[in-house]
Amino acid sequence: MKHLSVVIISAIVLLFSGNITAQSSDYIIKRGDVIDILVMDHDEFTITGINVLPDGTVQYPGFGSVVVAGMATQQLSDTLQTILERYIVQPIISVFVRRLHDQMLNVLGHVRRPGQYQVFEPIDLYAALGRGGGIRDLRRVRGIYIIRSDQTVEEVASNRFAVRRLFDKSGSDRQEVPLLYAGDTLYIHEPRDINWGRLSFFASLSTTVMYFLRYFVL
Repeated sequence: MKHLSVVIISAIVLLFSGNITAQSSDYIIKRGDVIDILVMDHDEFTITGINVLPDGTVQYPGFGSVVVAGMATQQLSDTLQTILERYIVQPIISVFVRRLHDQMLNVLGHVRRPGQYQVFEPIDLYAALGRGGGIRDLRRVRGIYIIRSDQTVEEVASNRFAVRRLFDKSGSDRQEVPLLYAGDTLYIHEPRDINWGRLSFFASLSTTVMYFLRYFVL
């Protein structure tokens, strides 16, 4: 059941993947980030949506591999300006980080605003739920799970009674609530309504198969 939940949630995470723009010139570019390098009036030197590779480089047209990981966005802009001055008079360069690597926390399931939320430090379970707008209907929740970035699953509350106890805790007890980190997924499980039509179909099919086995095979 756990493995199935991980597969389902992993698929859901893809649906909520979005773009986050980091405008701060002090931001340090990391491996796995997605960046845009815009050179005003020179599309041949402009690249967008390019991944920073595991070796910390990007493939820049005409220059090959350029090391960018570990550099602030303004520092990279200044470096590229020095390079492009050989070909362009007074190049104007802007560097944007379109998506940050592993700075997103997923809050999915029975919450008011399921999606991805940017975090820069660990937050506890209640704060993470707050990012997702809170639980829609606590009475319908049947479990709360954390899927860590390494795909291990932690059961915070595996049934509705444990869920209720979790939210009945006093302030001192809440210190034991788990922390979530960038790259984690918080999943609030609500069982789907039973598809009685499908259930009836399989029940009828099972009866037919048993009848066939009894009278024509056994």
